[in-house]
Amino acid sequence: MTHYDDEVDAPLTASTDRGIGTVLVADDEGANRRLVRAMLEAEGHIVLDAANGQEVLQVVADTPPDVILLDVMMPVKSGIEACHELKNDPLTASIPILLVTALDAREDRLLGMRAGANDFLIKPVDRADLVLRVRNSVRMKHLYDGVASQYAQLRELEASRDALVHMIIHDLRSPMAGLSAYLQLLRDEPLTDDGTGYVRESLAIVGRLYRMTGAALEVSRFEAGKMPLTPEDVDLADVITEALELAGPEALPPRVIVTPPPAPVRVNCDRAVIGRVFVNLLDHAIRVSPRARSVHIGYHAVSDRVRVEVSDEGPEIPEEVRLAIFENFVQAGAVARSRHTTGLGLAFCRLAVEAHGGEIGVNSAPDKGTTFWFHLPLPPR
Repeated sequence: MTHYDDEVDAPLTASTDRGIGTVLVADDEGANRRLVRAMLEAEGHIVLDAANGQEVLQVVADTPPDVILLDVMMPVKSGIEACHELKNDPLTASIPILLVTALDAREDRLLGMRAGANDFLIKPVDRADLVLRVRNSVRMKHLYDGVASQYAQLRELEASRDALVHMIIHDLRSPMAGLSAYLQLLRDEPLTDDGTGYVRESLAIVGRLYRMTGAALEVSRFEAGKMPLTPEDVDLADVITEALELAGPEALPPRVIVTPPPAPVRVNCDRAVIGRVFVNLLDHAIRVSPRARSVHIGYHAVSDRVRVEVSDEGPEIPEEVRLAIFENFVQAGAVARSRHTTGLGLAFCRLAVEAHGGEIGVNSAPDKGTTFWFHLPLPPR
């Protein structure tokens, strides 16, 4: 049998790095348990023992070990049976199990693999082989526990972040509603032309803030799979008209120009959600385009889908940013000529289009502006 004495005896520092942990030794022969215990305790492990598979389950329930050494042949419940039960329980499935078998017990090893055993030790147990395999298994368990703990912390942080976002949005919406109401009252009062323009601009800003806060909530719901869609057969021209009204005065001609196809195009979609996609794309295009230039909306049917394009004459979006621009809070302005942030608007667009079975993308070139496009499936004929 090959030995690994040099590797086993290599100096290591921290106990976790050395693979020191709690080991459960299960064997119906007391002499075997005592021998293995002596070998493992000499390496610094804490050793528990059991005389059969049923005792193994009881010990694991009381004191979960880092590694389990299971003899295959034991009374009451065999090592194979105990291994199968432990690996099928989510609470104990991560514990490495080493089955102890005879050299010629090929069938036992196959059964052990089917039951989920992580490794094998051959009888009679060699000390170097035992120490090495137990050490590596303990390390694997410690790594798993560390990753699981970090994952649980990340989940808690994510839940806290979502709760904070919802709280902030909830707190913002109430004063914005009051501000919008007062501005509408001012708009209806006799004002100078400049005053009326200021009110109009203020209302447009409030509308944009409403859409931003709404996008934050809806992106969170899409990512959690809790955003319900209510698809219906609609004329895309009607959806675009409603989106232009929601986008406010800045979306009027000649600032925004719609080029419809010769024949009406009907799609099966959630009217409100796809309307929000148009509004978000328009908001972005209007914000980055020079005021003297127009934003163009075009759409046409292609085979079994409709292609929609929203084009602006703003700065190029660099190629390295185009794939990431639909993620949450990606900032493309650091490398673009005109600084702008996508926030959650484009992330919402991606999630909404994909939820409808479509796809979304962007084309951009120097001095030619940017075109955001998306596809939606057409209703079956």
